[in-house]
Amino acid sequence: MERQRRIWIDQKPFIASVGNGSGYNPCTIGCYQGWVRDKRNPMIHLNYQNANDPSVVKAGGEYYMYFTWRTMDRITMIKSRDGEVWTDPQINFLPQMDLDWEEEVSQPCVIYKDGIFEMWYTAKRLERSAFEPKISVIAHAVSKDGVTWEREMEPCFAAELLWEEYSVSNPGVLYDENIGKYRMWYTAGDSCLQEFIGYAESVDGLDWKRVVEKPMMECQ
Repeated sequence: MERQRRIWIDQKPFIASVGNGSGYNPCTIGCYQGWVRDKRNPMIHLNYQNANDPSVVKAGGEYYMYFTWRTMDRITMIKSRDGEVWTDPQINFLPQMDLDWEEEVSQPCVIYKDGIFEMWYTAKRLERSAFEPKISVIAHAVSKDGVTWEREMEPCFAAELLWEEYSVSNPGVLYDENIGKYRMWYTAGDSCLQEFIGYAESVDGLDWKRVVEKPMMECQ
């Protein structure tokens, strides 16, 4: 039997354009590149009001979905045995307000490796003034059970290059066994408008090296 891939995405309700009501509706038009939407969607609905950035990992025969619960200012997790019926929230991963760089948390990316859950996430310092803008960094945490997390007290990745401006965010991380390294793609640029995608590698998931100093992709 052909192996199927599964993907979970966040999507805003479709609002038709003003006038004749025409416009692109991904709910009815479908997907590209062979992806087919489940007719039972949405899996997670408006009870959460604003749920974004899902990251799903399978461990011990269960699916763990981590996502940004923006209306509650936290990252949370729900579980499922089949990837379709999900539990109520299991954790509340809140900002550590005593850290001046972690006043908001969002955009989790979780992997399960060697019996350990690892999470990279966006942490933000809120805007102080016109001279102290909002800053985003990428932070790291680990867990043995996917519920209780131990965080690093310093971010593991921060903006350094001119095109990254004040913010790096939205990490997408995987462990590549072929090269024995973690690989991360991230967005960067203005904190409100992330214009670039960068790339970095790490041996331990904490100390990251940019492979090139130019962005891999940028908005046109």
